Amino acid sequence: MAQKTLATIGLIVLATAIFVSWGANRWVRTRTFDPVDMPVTLEAGQIRSGKFEINLRETYWISIQIDDRLDDYNSNDGRCSYKNLGTTHWRVFRIHQGAGAERQLWAHSDDSSAGYWANQFEGIPGRYEVEWDVPASAACLSARHPRLHVSTFSDKYLRFAALAEYPCLFLGGTGAILVLRALWSWLRALAPRRQLRIFPELVLRNVITRYRHRLAPPIRDMSNFGVVWGCILYVLMFIFATVSPAPPHGLLVDLKQSRSVAAQSSPWSDTTSVYIGPLQFYVNGKPIERSELRDTLAKALSKQMVWSVYLEAHPDCTFGDAIYAMDTIQGLGAKVVWITPKTREALAGSASQ
Repeated sequence: MAQKTLATIGLIVLATAIFVSWGANRWVRTRTFDPVDMPVTLEAGQIRSGKFEINLRETYWISIQIDDRLDDYNSNDGRCSYKNLGTTHWRVFRIHQGAGAERQLWAHSDDSSAGYWANQFEGIPGRYEVEWDVPASAACLSARHPRLHVSTFSDKYLRFAALAEYPCLFLGGTGAILVLRALWSWLRALAPRRQLRIFPELVLRNVITRYRHRLAPPIRDMSNFGVVWGCILYVLMFIFATVSPAPPHGLLVDLKQSRSVAAQSSPWSDTTSVYIGPLQFYVNGKPIERSELRDTLAKALSKQMVWSVYLEAHPDCTFGDAIYAMDTIQGLGAKVVWITPKTREALAGSASQ
């Protein structure tokens, strides 16, 4: 492979890796995980967050955060603590774009039923505003630096950005190696080569025409192609072989040959047959209940040397009854000989002849 082509491929791969890595990180940085984080005062009245943008379709939590104290969890003697906030009353308005900037009530605290930390609403990309009603008992918390906070979880987005770094790192390293290899080949071509000759004063002349054949690129430039890509192929084969789902299981049906009887000949004159009617089971022509099928078959098969059961079903019987009969026969260790309508016609035709 020529140095120019090798360098071009390396630069394209390296630029692609840099662009993908930069784009993924920039996309994550521009997401609004914490659209509101502002200081507020908890005087009696109402807190308004002002207009803020959301560009994610996620669940957002609303809370008022204050500085922690050691006695907050044991303040049963009337001290000022976070319990003074009382029952929260808030509303979220979605502001539609346009000349009128119409406000739509998007969510409110009456929808929440889990307490203080469950103040959440489902956000979609757009512009919003939060209003929080503050009780008079919370005025003493103004000295503890209260802040109105609207946020959502960013863990899965950060994991996505980190996961995108691995293929970008691999592509970037591959591109850099290709560029360096092309540069090294170019520098070696420019370096003067000293020719060793026994008689340097003699002028060389070509007596026989010499043909220069183009070197095969895989042999000259990619000597480790089979090893590198073979390893990748083996890893993928191992992953798909271990992760692939197990093959399905079911009843064995032999459809290889078209014949009327697929059972072995029995030295006993008696045979066992099961007929499934619309609402009735028959074993050797005798009607039985569905629950008695297993015991009746076990008793009939105990008198035979070759355990083969001829099964035939009425066209109006249910599929579940047929599967139940086949499963019961095979569960006893017997072989099912299914007499289909075509098999019945073949038997009738052979009997008439």
